[in-house]
Amino acid sequence: MNTVIPSCPPPLEHWPLDGLNLIEASAGTGKTWALCALYMRLLLECKLDVQQILVVTFTKAATAELRERIRLRIAQSLRDLKAQDHPDSDALGRLEHALESMDEAAIFTIHGFCQRALDDRPMAAGQAFALELAADDKAIMREVVYDYWRNFIASDRCSLELAHYLHSKTTHPGKFLQLLEQHMAKPLAQIPWPSDIDDKDSADEDRFASDFAEAISIWKAQKGEIMQRLNDSLQDLNRQSYHEKSFEHGSKMHLLSSQTLNLRTRKNKQPPEHRFFLLATSLLQQQQARQSALERASLRCLRHMLEWSTQEVQRRRRLSRQTSFDDMLWRLYQALQQQAHNQLSASLCAQYPAALIDEFQDTDPLQYEIFSGIYARTSKPVFFVGDPKHVNRQNESTNSRTITVRSPD
Repeated sequence: MNTVIPSCPPPLEHWPLDGLNLIEASAGTGKTWALCALYMRLLLECKLDVQQILVVTFTKAATAELRERIRLRIAQSLRDLKAQDHPDSDALGRLEHALESMDEAAIFTIHGFCQRALDDRPMAAGQAFALELAADDKAIMREVVYDYWRNFIASDRCSLELAHYLHSKTTHPGKFLQLLEQHMAKPLAQIPWPSDIDDKDSADEDRFASDFAEAISIWKAQKGEIMQRLNDSLQDLNRQSYHEKSFEHGSKMHLLSSQTLNLRTRKNKQPPEHRFFLLATSLLQQQQARQSALERASLRCLRHMLEWSTQEVQRRRRLSRQTSFDDMLWRLYQALQQQAHNQLSASLCAQYPAALIDEFQDTDPLQYEIFSGIYARTSKPVFFVGDPKHVNRQNESTNSRTITVRSPD
């Protein structure tokens, strides 16, 4: 049968047509050429129809191009076969049928495949009938984010300190919306929240206010004495940092903490001492603790926003019977996960007993889990094709075989 597959890549010529396989093919090495060769083998050796070979790409343009390249490969193979003295009649019939059926070939974008899988099996997928694809799939997201802002930020649920902190970081609903869009587009992505994010220790505001008031009082009343003690120690301190103009506007008051003075005093010399220096150290430490607490609070706010808004977006879409492109992937993934060895995966596997997944380097964990959920428990032939320089190794199955394809030239 190999005689009707011209220029089949040596690694793929006799490669087993079963199980999960990863094809590493860099740009310019004949990736599409290899995909077409595999398609031909599935047609002729596995005796599958074009409607049974699932081919997934990631853009409509790539889908149209790949469909045409496969059509041309079938047509060329058919001409080559007819030119033989004794052509294989079965192969001849299969190629003629495949060429006539190419308009029905199962070649989709990832979103197109998920939409078809859900629409054809709404009950098995556990979704409502006749969902409408939202014209603006971000409209509900915007609505939810602004509702979150009104209910949780611009309200008494948010402390004044946190509100000031978020304002200082130029946090606004538009930024929340952008983060929510990214989060919902990659729902299985793991966010590395800090381990101490839930530590809610807060600074002692009464102590801070008391120390600050005392420091102000001492500075006003004893500024001359404080500066004199610094001048007396200039031989042992950094002269460029420690002069009176440095402290006129309070911009360098951190230099007056006893902690900093200890660090900037020459070895074996005694740093200047004053109650003000001790207060400055205490205020700096308290301010750092307040800042850390506010950073953790802002991250907790962000985490809550993502969790609450994601659930609310999904709830409102269900109520309005709307769906989005990203929603399709998530719904299919959930349906496959919620029913292990279920009717949905069995039905999809029966309809598409072979799969070629193009541009695997662009396949995120959610997309990989969808195909894994359909095929991982079977021995059906599944080939992921991608550039090895960009393939996400976390997507690789431990049970997959790897093929490296080189240029046909």
